[in-house]
Amino acid sequence: MDQSIISIFQLVEQVLGLLSLMIYGYLSLKLVIKYQKRITEYYSNIEYITLQWLINLLIGLFIGWLFLLFLTMVDLFVFDFTLPQSAYYLLFIYVGVIIHYFGLRKLTMIHFPALRPLEVLEKKPETPTNHLEPDKTEDAKEIQKLEKIMVEKKPFLDPNLTLDSLSDLLGVHSKKLSMILNQKMGTSFYDFINKARVEEVKIKIADPENDHLTILGIALDSGFNSKSSFNAIFKKYTGMTPRQYKSTL
Repeated sequence: MDQSIISIFQLVEQVLGLLSLMIYGYLSLKLVIKYQKRITEYYSNIEYITLQWLINLLIGLFIGWLFLLFLTMVDLFVFDFTLPQSAYYLLFIYVGVIIHYFGLRKLTMIHFPALRPLEVLEKKPETPTNHLEPDKTEDAKEIQKLEKIMVEKKPFLDPNLTLDSLSDLLGVHSKKLSMILNQKMGTSFYDFINKARVEEVKIKIADPENDHLTILGIALDSGFNSKSSFNAIFKKYTGMTPRQYKSTL
């Protein structure tokens, strides 16, 4: 067989391989983004269990595969040269560096026992055969009860608060509480709890009796578990850094 035909077959094989990798990467990215969203439906602090590093990794891989696909297509249709094998070696090195930096660095910080409840989230809830429309009056009572608990007992002060622990306090099933937050109140568990923490920080910062405390100390007392997550969340909900907010008082 002519050598040029063999080269074309090899290039076509490379194109098909890269396309399959890109399709797999895209589907994986969709799944990870969906899973990341479900984490915010269960945990109030996600700094050490976030999957953003994996999302960044998959996006980086997708860009790398797209670049190699471009080079291969140029090789196939424009120039008569063989794509250097070193390009693929560089890609593997590139992947290894990203996995080490974004992956292993994060995984060493994860509190593994805290991930066990996520196994429950992966299971789809069973659809009851006799599904009834939920009582709107009952939902309104649950919302009022939830707001009362948030004011009186302040469960958000617990940095390890989860959907299960709050549902136990409320006396409803965690699925019921999740439905109330998502469908009736238009928020996620993560946003609901951290908004309450931000409001608590704002109240404490404005209180002259807390002038001896640092902003970070107030944040930790309000349920946040780190300076970086506190600063990001505070700015997300107020549009200002904690120091900028304090200067406006």
